[in-house]
Amino acid sequence: MNNECISPISVYQSIIKSSFMLERNGSCYLIKEDKKNTSNRIFKIQVSKSIGFSLDKNGKRWDFFSDNLPKGIASVSGGIIFCEYRGEYYTIIIDMKSKNISNGISQVRSSIALCQWLNILIHVHKSSRGFRCKFIGLICKTGRNTPSKRGTRKGIDPDAVYKYDGHPIFTINNPGTISICDIIKWLSLV
Repeated sequence: MNNECISPISVYQSIIKSSFMLERNGSCYLIKEDKKNTSNRIFKIQVSKSIGFSLDKNGKRWDFFSDNLPKGIASVSGGIIFCEYRGEYYTIIIDMKSKNISNGISQVRSSIALCQWLNILIHVHKSSRGFRCKFIGLICKTGRNTPSKRGTRKGIDPDAVYKYDGHPIFTINNPGTISICDIIKWLSLV
């Protein structure tokens, strides 16, 4: 089997069901929160070479788990975007929160672990070379919550930075739309 030309993005596209793909609007992925009582409904990330998906679907999550799980084990983040930017691979894990960000940090940490596992499986079964991937968590808090009329805004900075196993988790007030360039620039802050 010749795996040298298989891009990790196309492998992700082949293993994730289409019903889990994030909705796109032009070059932006839409991360939506459908809970009735939330004030933080939509967030857009502008990115090109990528695949975006969400495990935050109605119904039972992780159907192989029992109903007696410790709190948080079946929690999922609102969006996962695997992308290539300037020759490097990144996994951006997004969770939207109206109030309590500590639950968001746990959900992002769980999703980082899930994506690390997926990357290992891809390496074992699809790619003889493997690939390096940087993980970035993003907790989007209630904020302006309306899309910017110009697309992305300049000067968006995170409110706080947390770390999990060396991976940054940024918190921001919802700017409406943000680009992958802004998020990558934040790596210089850690």
